[in-house]
Amino acid sequence: MTRQNEEWKVADEVPGSTQAEILKGMLEAQGINVILSEEGAGRALGLGTGPTATVQILVPESSLEEARAANQEQQVAIGEFKEMVAAPYAAIGDALFWGGLRPLAAGIALFFAAKGILLAPLVFLLLFNAVPMVFRVSGYIRGYQKGVHSVEFFQRRRLPDWAIHTKEAAIVVLGGLSAFLVFQHLQKQELVSWLGLLTLIPMIVLGLLARRGISTLLLTLLSAIIIILLSLFWADAARLIGM
Repeated sequence: MTRQNEEWKVADEVPGSTQAEILKGMLEAQGINVILSEEGAGRALGLGTGPTATVQILVPESSLEEARAANQEQQVAIGEFKEMVAAPYAAIGDALFWGGLRPLAAGIALFFAAKGILLAPLVFLLLFNAVPMVFRVSGYIRGYQKGVHSVEFFQRRRLPDWAIHTKEAAIVVLGGLSAFLVFQHLQKQELVSWLGLLTLIPMIVLGLLARRGISTLLLTLLSAIIIILLSLFWADAARLIGM
């Protein structure tokens, strides 16, 4: 319980929000109220939390000694530590591997497939499985060696930024693949290449709809249905137009 008008004191300062949240959870589990305050160079430069930011752990004055003692001990059971870091690590892994690496690997493999290279499926499997395996092995070793301090190690590597950059790379690769396939199809149909620029129109429309809050999954499904229908009935439609 926090006494009314009680002053809050700094129990500790830690680098980055991830470690601060873990320490906050440990103290709150012992019945100590905690407030996190972002300070340091990161805040001064407008960078928010991260490796350059310092987060202050504030507790009521009456709980200051208890909080400092608990912080010094930091005796966390293996099961408790796993529960504390499981959700943040899982979120980073989903964004990095499923949201970024999988479409990137698929785009690269599709480039090989479009060129008629039969090893395209093997390229996808190698990219999508080899990279996560490296992360699993290195993460296991670092986690075993550093224990609780492994959080600082992974935070310095900026894995959330890796996830964002991987997604950006996947978008570039898939966009380049789409342009290549459109250009290739126009050449086969003996049409002028500038017609491929017309594909920008539906792309812009879909982007605007997504920015207005329409589900990207719904837009993807609708786009897939339209493409399938066009591929099935395009020849018939062309003949009718020609008549």
